[in-house]
Amino acid sequence: MQQLELDFSAAQCWEGDGCWLMLKVANAPAARRWVDQMSGDCTAALGPKRRKRSLDANAYLWALCDQIAKAVRSTKEEVYRAAVKRVGVVDVIPMREDAAAEWCRRWRSRGIGWVAETADMGLDGWVTVMAYWGSSAYSTAEMSRLLDDVVEEAKGLGIETATPEQLALMAEGCRR
Repeated sequence: MQQLELDFSAAQCWEGDGCWLMLKVANAPAARRWVDQMSGDCTAALGPKRRKRSLDANAYLWALCDQIAKAVRSTKEEVYRAAVKRVGVVDVIPMREDAAAEWCRRWRSRGIGWVAETADMGLDGWVTVMAYWGSSAYSTAEMSRLLDDVVEEAKGLGIETATPEQLALMAEGCRR
């Protein structure tokens, strides 16, 4: 059985033979199909609906990273990682030195932008790990900040960029 994500606008609990959660879903046929196929215990995770990031913004980010990379003789991945390190989301974690290398390897395995670096903490046997989150985990505001940084870098290199209006539309996930 496949996982199903449904949008809902209202919910109620009904008491009787346990507590039943009822959801007013936008896609009733999909919900019915899933219920008909259900077998055994399942789990649900509920939360506020978040707008998905525009694929336009993500594609534009990578296109600019590629143009910057060509201008500075690097790779688009390195340009992207550098931007993530400049303006991205970072956790600073004290860690035992003997555990840091494996922890960093696992963090980096999440994707291109998941950067992990260690620095001496000044305590014997301990290091500080800077764990930078990849943009796939970013909110709209965090992605907008990353895109703005890459746009500024491109402008500094004389690379033509989208207009502020086009950038705002991409950052908000709107399409023309």
